[in-house]
Amino acid sequence: MLVPRRYLRRLPTINPDDFWDYCYDNHNDVSRQRYGDDITRNVDKKTIVDLARALPGFRGQYIRSKEAEGSSAYDITADPNGIYQPAAQAFRWANAHPKLVQPQSDAEVAAAVTTFIDEFRNYVENERGWKLLWNDNGTPKAEDSFKALFMQTVATHCRANNIDVSPEGILDAGRSTSRWRSAIRREFS
Repeated sequence: MLVPRRYLRRLPTINPDDFWDYCYDNHNDVSRQRYGDDITRNVDKKTIVDLARALPGFRGQYIRSKEAEGSSAYDITADPNGIYQPAAQAFRWANAHPKLVQPQSDAEVAAAVTTFIDEFRNYVENERGWKLLWNDNGTPKAEDSFKALFMQTVATHCRANNIDVSPEGILDAGRSTSRWRSAIRREFS
């Protein structure tokens, strides 16, 4: 699906850490009463969620402030989260090096996808794809970058072979072979 760049956003825009910061900046007295003076350290997500549930008025104010603040479109050229550029480069590489197979059964489809995963490994290890997993400052990129790189590589090979693969099924399946096999569907024509 094609989406105009101005609509692209990094989600979620409303999140627990940002809500905590909002409460700290705007309702510090209430936060201190509830949690003491040491509220900026050792705060876990459960504590933040409990605060949001206990004080729905603060939650509403936070949401209204986020709506009023608005958000800017994700800059895919600068790609600060390292999601778009690795996926685009992986797509170009996989398109230039298609792995074509002719699976005739579910077992052959699963074997083909395993071959595509091996191609991903080859891309990362031998074709300098590993560079796409590191920031310019030498720190590793977020897991989303890896997922995007992996899915573009594998999904491009799948599309070249008329295999429909669901990113959610593959990425959420982890190492369970039976689960990722069930996420793959071959359309025989």
